[in-house]
Amino acid sequence: MYLKAFPKYPTKIKKTNEGSLQIFDIVRKKHVNLTPEEWVRQHVLHYLVEDLKIDKVRVAVEKEFQYKSHSKRFDVMVYHNHRPKLLVECRLHMLVWIKAWLIKLVGIISCSSLSFY
Repeated sequence: MYLKAFPKYPTKIKKTNEGSLQIFDIVRKKHVNLTPEEWVRQHVLHYLVEDLKIDKVRVAVEKEFQYKSHSKRFDVMVYHNHRPKLLVECRLHMLVWIKAWLIKLVGIISCSSLSFY
């Protein structure tokens, strides 16, 4: 639909009464509005859970956390032993993603022992 870089995953898309499309989020276990960013996020989640075999309970989606006096938000975070291990920022266009990732990286790199792949 929006992105062809991921393998085909069994996504569940439905049309609401208002005519908008929603996709089922396998981690949050609910339908969410289908946007280009959400399409990427859901494919990342499928990749983490189905291909890398990461347990869904270790994955957080669209959460905020406090760093010093600032609120920060991430798209996907994978935890290991209750510590963040992987941070994913989802964007449809890679150049936008790289810029956003670098901005976030500068802001949070000193607050935890994240692994970047």
